[in-house]
Amino acid sequence: MDLEKFTILIVDDMQFSRETIRIAMQKCGVKNVVMAENALKALVAVEKHKPEVILVDKMMPKVDGPQLIRKIRAKDKAAGRHSYIILLTADESESALRDAMLSGADHYLYKGAKGDKIINCIEYIDTQHRAKQILAELEEQEKRQREGSKETIEAPAQIEITEPAKPGVETATYQGPRPSQLSYLIVDDEEFSAESLKIILHKLKIENIRIARNALEALKLHEKERADIMLVDYMMPKVDGIKLTEMVRKKDDANGRKTPIIMVTAAASLKKIEEAITAGVDEYLYKPPNAHDLMVRMESAFKKHNPDAIISQNSWAKIF
Repeated sequence: MDLEKFTILIVDDMQFSRETIRIAMQKCGVKNVVMAENALKALVAVEKHKPEVILVDKMMPKVDGPQLIRKIRAKDKAAGRHSYIILLTADESESALRDAMLSGADHYLYKGAKGDKIINCIEYIDTQHRAKQILAELEEQEKRQREGSKETIEAPAQIEITEPAKPGVETATYQGPRPSQLSYLIVDDEEFSAESLKIILHKLKIENIRIARNALEALKLHEKERADIMLVDYMMPKVDGIKLTEMVRKKDDANGRKTPIIMVTAAASLKKIEEAITAGVDEYLYKPPNAHDLMVRMESAFKKHNPDAIISQNSWAKIF
């Protein structure tokens, strides 16, 4: 990712905050920095400069950060593009995570984050976006292969990813199962990594969590009680996350039901991402993930294989 070619838009009503971020970005090698003091000027800047990255303050008068992000996402959709948007917030409550998810932000950072942390966040978003593109290309190839086959294949309903979702239910009236009630299986040979992931899930009010230290143990636990979502490490001794995914997928094919699999790993290369997706991984996250990214990936993986489930008709941020 060549930051010198990127244009970054900073949106904040406080001049001191805008200047602080601008200076930090330029010190990190970003040459093209545009600033806006409110939502209206930000939308004008988006049209004029088409920034690849947008840093948006959450608290602004009249039109706040989440509202602005929704407007930018509408423009992105119409233009067939995807801006990398980071919501900047001083709010450390659970509502910050909820606001970031519902607004359409790719990530969120606490205000005051250093320049290198912002750059790392941008690079993280860029790699995740590229991974999604690889996944989309592979799924399109599989779709063309299925359509071109002369054999009549009766595909299970859960792979119909493009099926329109049913209208969501308002949080206040929602009485169905919640994502926090699903069963989760963490597979990681490193105790610290597994426990760290467990703590994040606990913060999301998830209690049904099991931990496997290797692939064999994971298969036994999954066979005993099927996990609704699996979080799998890439690097493990003897049988790594890729081979484990392939083994789970074989069992899935026999059972006629796909298990949502998210790979959580420190292996950060597009080659490894493509390898993981080819093996059957649904989503890919770098260690250590935050609660926002983890929830987004788990929701995406689950809905991919369970489009007709009640909780797939709603945003998880509203019903968690």
